[in-house]
Amino acid sequence: MSEGVELTTDRNHGRKRPGPILQIICTLLVPLMVWVLVGCGSGAGGTAGSDATEQLQISLITEPDPPRTGPVTLIVEVRDGQGGPVDGAQVSVEVDHVGMAHGGIKGQLAAQGSGQYRATGSLSMPGIWRAVVQVDRPGKPTQTRTFDLQVR
Repeated sequence: MSEGVELTTDRNHGRKRPGPILQIICTLLVPLMVWVLVGCGSGAGGTAGSDATEQLQISLITEPDPPRTGPVTLIVEVRDGQGGPVDGAQVSVEVDHVGMAHGGIKGQLAAQGSGQYRATGSLSMPGIWRAVVQVDRPGKPTQTRTFDLQVR
């Protein structure tokens, strides 16, 4: 009969484990390298199509201001990330009374030039009305902005 042999698993296959200092350096260095590489890939270098996800500045003005019940003109101004006017977009709006099923304003706004788009409609009662403005540009993601209007 043979003596019992104790089996162990040598995960390092006879090699010494790295010291704690080397482990700490590797633990800090690897995430730093990943951060640097990811940062280089996001580049502000201005490659073609880099503005595909550019955040637009979308503002809404009403005439009268503040809005009142009755006729109202909605003016949407669309600007790019540098503040320049955005022309040639399809701008639509949907305005509904918050909490009530009253008819609102819905449709495309007419381009006025210089990044401005205009529509007219009527607000039937006082209260809070929510305006959802959607801006579509060819080859760019749709951008939406929501405004709450206090109608008097």
